[in-house]
Amino acid sequence: MDVIFVEEGQVVTPPTTSFILQEGLGGNLIEYEGRVSDSRKAMRALGILDRAGEKPRCFHTVTLFNRTEEPYRPIGKIFLIGGPPIDDTDKTIMQSVAMQLDTKLMHHYETKRNLRRSLSEDQVEFFIQHPVIAKWFFETARNVEIAMVYTDIVGYTHITRRINDPSETIRVAKERILKEIELTARHGGYFDKDIGDCAVSLFGPPFYELSIDSLLEAKDTADLERLMEESPPNRERYAFQAVMYALESVEAIRNVEMGSSRLEISVGIEVKNVAIGDLNGNMGSLTAMGDGMNLAARLQGVANAGQIVIGPGCREKLEGYRKNNLAKSLPFQIEEGGVAELKGYDKPVEYFLVSSNGA
Repeated sequence: MDVIFVEEGQVVTPPTTSFILQEGLGGNLIEYEGRVSDSRKAMRALGILDRAGEKPRCFHTVTLFNRTEEPYRPIGKIFLIGGPPIDDTDKTIMQSVAMQLDTKLMHHYETKRNLRRSLSEDQVEFFIQHPVIAKWFFETARNVEIAMVYTDIVGYTHITRRINDPSETIRVAKERILKEIELTARHGGYFDKDIGDCAVSLFGPPFYELSIDSLLEAKDTADLERLMEESPPNRERYAFQAVMYALESVEAIRNVEMGSSRLEISVGIEVKNVAIGDLNGNMGSLTAMGDGMNLAARLQGVANAGQIVIGPGCREKLEGYRKNNLAKSLPFQIEEGGVAELKGYDKPVEYFLVSSNGA
């Protein structure tokens, strides 16, 4: 099945929604089976035919494919219309052009997929439509105070050795990571990476305070820099979002079964100033480096199965969040955990335990 969409005499990209729902389009949308040459209406829409009854112009077509999301699924065609019939050399050139477009389409879809790991659809579209700003934004390293969350599946190595099933190991790991990406985005964070059975999420990378309306005001990198300065980071909210994400993550993993074992995670969270930027050159890929990341990882090591351990920076920001929102209490409990001797730290570090109010 081929579809051609015409507006004001020009062939344009069809609507993304089903043409069946586009009741007001009249004769603009042309559906036909088989080859273009089988439909005189389609040929007229493309300009192969000007008038009924005349001899069609010579044309050649090459199919484009979406090789990223659904390999080898046709997503469009290139038409070369008019002039003499093309020879094999011309066909080779045309095929080469089509392959270059395939590559650009693949890069386009890969970029959108990376951005969708954490950004809203509006923000994704802004960066896709402003590639120069996007490249500058993701390649500009910054020092930012953010919330960092480390989650780790407790006893995962022991479980995988016991069941000795590679396919089940990969299935569970993939299911878990996809869920973490979903939950991170739901709570307004950025999924950084997975390291084996450990996942890292960030809350508060640059520009997250900006709405799509604000972003659309940015005509260049200087505009975006100015907007970011005018919208200072809300560290207290980052801490709150990180904890809410962690609480849901702890509950979600309990619904995942591996062999005969129900899984549990341990969580470490801290809010601190870190360097944030792109390490691998893929637009939409940010990571954080610094003592805050190390501390969040060490706190995760202190946590037992199902526990959420937070550092003093996170505890302070949560109290600030409560005061700024004039709330008597938060929707979770915070208890003193004590102090821990952590690798790489000269002095013991104070930590706290977070649990849901229903726990």
